Amino acid sequence: MSEHFSEEELSHSEYAIRHDLWNKPDKESLENLERLAEQVLEPIRKEITRPIYITSGYRTKEINSSVGGSPNSQHMKGQAVDTVCPGVPLLQYYNRIKRMVALNELIVDQVIFEFGNWVHISYISSHNRNEFLIATKRSGQTVYMSDSILPENP
Repeated sequence: MSEHFSEEELSHSEYAIRHDLWNKPDKESLENLERLAEQVLEPIRKEITRPIYITSGYRTKEINSSVGGSPNSQHMKGQAVDTVCPGVPLLQYYNRIKRMVALNELIVDQVIFEFGNWVHISYISSHNRNEFLIATKRSGQTVYMSDSILPENP
């Protein structure tokens, strides 16, 4: 799909593997995954100079529902992946992406620092929002807080 990201990586789902579920993207989702890889993930990898690991990529509707994903999740369209960057603290990884957007080096739809465990990154073909959010759990519910403050020392 791109220099450093394969279709297998971009449609990776630990849940699908554990439960032996089919999780192959359709043609439109494949095109979206390719755009996400080329336009967002490759520039981030180049900036960070380390591999990026996809913890959850494309998801079928069944898998998305089973993992508690939003009914409108961009994962089901191939427009989003959850990521970590081994060897880079998660908050530092998130802030590096934020810095790239602040410096107009990158366009994203959403970047979400989720529960201190991974960074959700999405990209759509037009009208990307460059939106940064922090997701936490309160009383069992996911709460999103806008994170529009520019990172320190952009």
